[in-house]
Amino acid sequence: MAHASTDFIQRGRTGLRAQFDSLRAAYERHARTRTAYRKMVDELHAYSDRDLAELGYHRSEIGRIAREASRNG
Repeated sequence: MAHASTDFIQRGRTGLRAQFDSLRAAYERHARTRTAYRKMVDELHAYSDRDLAELGYHRSEIGRIAREASRNG
């Protein structure tokens, strides 16, 4: 009977470990996406309104552009 309990506990740890690893991987993906977003926003804010207009964008679109760029890699 003790063997069955130990086996159950070990499987539980494995399941918990897998959940933790999945959570950590999701956090790391989110951190990379957020870093790419911030970098793009900073770069676009450095452009003048004229430069953005030449690219076909308005300053109000910077957030959307950065979100799309960071999601698409």
